[in-house]
Amino acid sequence: MGLYITQEAGLELPANWTDATVNLLEYPRPEGTIRVGVSRTEQGGKDFTACFEERLVEQRRKLPFFELVARSDRLCAGLSAIDSKVHYEASSQKVVQRSLSFVIGGRFFVLGVAGTLSQEAEVDAIFERVASTVTLRARPQGEVPR
Repeated sequence: MGLYITQEAGLELPANWTDATVNLLEYPRPEGTIRVGVSRTEQGGKDFTACFEERLVEQRRKLPFFELVARSDRLCAGLSAIDSKVHYEASSQKVVQRSLSFVIGGRFFVLGVAGTLSQEAEVDAIFERVASTVTLRARPQGEVPR
């Protein structure tokens, strides 16, 4: 059994449990809600760049008017990462999303910040603040990564 820790509580899970959840945090603003999201998926034997490209293909398929605006390599918490900015449309509004993609322990991890295009400067500022404060944490014996 492993200990799974959430913001509210901890619980025991069977051994070899993996977390494939998406955590979504919302920041209400007068112009609309800015969202910070974290997702984790298994790498499935693919290299890091292939995981990133696969995610882009999925976004192009699912998000109306999807456009990759920028992409660059950077370090995050000492790990190689890809920083990307995309635009798409949701609920008849143009959306800007900044994402940082990297691998932690064989899992493809994406940290994203999204808001309306009119909030782009604030989305960029929140993204840079969040990305610059990412720290990897040591897990206590038996704790399941979340």
